[in-house]
This record gives sequence, structure tokens and C-alpha cells, in this order.
Amino acid sequence: MVEKERKGLLYYYECAALIAIEIMLAFSAWGYVKLEYVSITFVPVVVLAMAYLLGPWEGLWGGVIFGITGMWKASVVTMQDAYANILFSPFRSGKSMQSVLLCFVPHIVLGLLAGILYAQVKKSKKSQPLLIAISTIVVLILHTVLVFALMQGLFPEAGAVWWTPLLHWHITGMDIEIVSAVLLALYFLWQSAGVKDKITKIREGVQANKYTKVVYWQWSALIVVAACGLSVCWDLKDGINGIVQSYDIMPGETSTDVMHALLIQFMVAQLAIFVLIGIMQSLIYYYYASAEVRSRMDMMTGAFNRTMLISTIEHDLKSLKRGQKVMFIMMDVDYFKQINDTYGHDFGDHVLISLVRILQRNFAGDAMVGRMGGDEFSVYCRHAEIERRLPNIMEQVMREFDQIVVPGDRIRVLNFSYGVSWGEPGMHFEELYKKADKDLYEHKHIRRQYVDNSKGNV
Repeated sequence: MVEKERKGLLYYYECAALIAIEIMLAFSAWGYVKLEYVSITFVPVVVLAMAYLLGPWEGLWGGVIFGITGMWKASVVTMQDAYANILFSPFRSGKSMQSVLLCFVPHIVLGLLAGILYAQVKKSKKSQPLLIAISTIVVLILHTVLVFALMQGLFPEAGAVWWTPLLHWHITGMDIEIVSAVLLALYFLWQSAGVKDKITKIREGVQANKYTKVVYWQWSALIVVAACGLSVCWDLKDGINGIVQSYDIMPGETSTDVMHALLIQFMVAQLAIFVLIGIMQSLIYYYYASAEVRSRMDMMTGAFNRTMLISTIEHDLKSLKRGQKVMFIMMDVDYFKQINDTYGHDFGDHVLISLVRILQRNFAGDAMVGRMGGDEFSVYCRHAEIERRLPNIMEQVMREFDQIVVPGDRIRVLNFSYGVSWGEPGMHFEELYKKADKDLYEHKHIRRQYVDNSKGNV
């Protein structure tokens, strides 16, 4: 959903939410549902969701967390532990390194391979649900086979062979089919118009930087509440010590350690729930804040209007510290009046709307796309590190803009010109605007000299 090079606030919210959900599932009854003949593991759903929404590397880290939580649970001694579970614990198996490999390698491969396959599926415009289902089933089968293959190679005394899950497909297949069905249902939910509309509104709320302080205080209050909850758990630890010692529960030298491990597991799960609560509160706030943001947007194109953009930039320029800078791009469509006169205002509006959507798609994250008036647009970005990627981004924007279909028999090419300026502490918007405007007209002059002579312009 968010390219690696274009990380915005929502990207980190997505990462944190999915990690928190994964930890909560791993340490709750919902993560491992035991039926009469089969055990359904739902934690891989989150790993696959990270791989689909965020990419292969994020899927890989989802697999790492899957391995850590699995290793932790296998290391906590319980009365009903199966021998196969003990193999995943470096503290109980007698082969520490082998257990670590068994815990991490299959889950990392699951997340990374799923991310690569899903990235290819997204490029296909046909049969995406079917391709997602096939990809999911393939990676889950490979994951399961890899687990047994590693058990066969690292723990030959366990008697496991890599083809065991294929021979018992009536058990293994049910787990894979249910996980695939859940992921596919989440895909259809994510692609629904209602969810997309809400995501758009949340993104608009995030872009309004002045709301950040409110969210900051909300998180501060939540951290205080979480700290109070952890202090209650710590007091519970002392109570557990007293009960174990007084009533000789779970006799043995490790009884207290086991109880403490379970308590730590409970505390980590509670922290994950607190993080989820904080993220949901923030996203709900941003969602409702979008109503105010939309009142400051250009209704036709969906870009921010001039007033909203200028007030945001002025606010940020006053807040800049020494060494910080922001980026401002001015642009307009070449020969736009001729486009309107030749093809009509409806097509002219279509060109402007398309340009805004292309800019919003390529400047993902915290960049704000605004309409200064007429065919004049701007892009404002708070992150100066975008400078090194700017030529590639603008090249992609131009490539997509060129693909707009122009009516008529003759082949025509749409162009736009742009200028860039950098805001530093002590500057005002007017100075930023004039520098970008000057750069724009220098760029336009160069384009008309060298580009328009080789391309057919409308």
C-alpha cells in the first residue's frame, strides 16, 4: 500500500497496529484455536497482511515477530506441552541454535516470499482475488513443509519428515484453507468503497499538521494509563510469589520463573492492546478532523485550497529549527488555455483532476497537494530527505501525465512545467512562493526550447 521510499505517518500507524495485533493474537486464545482434530493458527494472517499492505521487508519483520512469540510460548513450561513444541525452545530442546533456526527461518520466508508474490499480483489488473488466494495457499504450504523439513534436518530424533503435512492434508489443509479464506475476506473488505473512503478521510486529517498536538496529548495520557496498569501487574507478581511459596503450587525450582514468564506474557499482550487503543483513537480523531480539512479543499480537484496550504506552510516555517528545511513545488499545465479552447472545459477539468491524483499518488505520505488557482498547483513536503528522490518522482509524474488520453485523431502530448524552492527558518511563504515561481518559468522556457520542438503539443 505504501512504497518503502515514501513513508508517512499512516505507514507507521499501520506497522504499529499490525505488530500489536500479531502480539495480541500470539498471546491470546484467538491466535491458536484448538478444535477436536486440528489446531488453527491465525497469527500468519497478520504476517501475510503486513506482506500485502506494506511490502516484502515488512512481511519479513512480521515473520521475525512470529518467530519471537512462538519461541517465547514454547519456552514457558506447561503441563500439557507436546514434544514438538519443546523443539521450538532454545532453552528446553537441548539444541539452542537449531531451535532458533526452526523458529525464525520458516516464518521469515513466509513473510518475505508472500510480500514478493503479492507485489507481482498487484501489478496484475485482472483476477486479483484469485491470484491472492493462490499465492496465499502456495506460501502457506511452503511454510508448513519448510517447518517439517527443518525439523527433519535439525532434530532427526523427532521422526518428522518434510512430506508429513502433505500426507495429512485433511488436517493441514483445513488450517491453510481457513487462513486463506480469512485473508481473502480481509482483502475484499480493504477494497470496499466504504473502507477506501474512510482511509482517504483519515489521510486528509493526518495532513492537517495542526491536529498533531491533540494526538500527542492523547498518547501521553494513554502512556500514563498504561504505566498504571503495568504497576498493577507488578504488584500481582509479588502476590504470585507469595502464593507459590505459601501453598507450594507447582513444586520445583522453576515454578516461580514460570509464573513470572506468564505474567510478562500477559503484560506484553496488555501493552499491545494499549497500542491498538491509542492507534484507533488517533485514527478516529483524524477521520472526524477530515470534515474541517475538506472545508478547506478545492471541491473539483480534491487538492487543498490556497488558504489551507498557505496557513499550513506559514505555521511550519515558524516552527522550523536550525538545519531543517521544507520543500515547495509550483507547477502549471503547459498551454492549458489552448486545451480548454480546443477540447472543451470538461476535458480541461479532467486534465486538472488527473494531475492532482497523479501527484497525490506519487507524493504519498505527508506531502500536501494544493491548488493555487486556475491550472496552477503546488506540492508541499515537510521532509527534506525527499530531495534526493525528487527527480525520479517528477519523472514518474510526467510519464503518467503523458498517458492521459487526448480526444481526436492526432497524437497529442500533455506537458507541465514546475519549479522548486526550499524553505528555511526565518522565511515566509511569499519568499518561498516567489523562488518556486521563478524556477517554474525558467523550467518552462527550457521545455519550450528543447522539448516542445520534438513533441506534438496540444
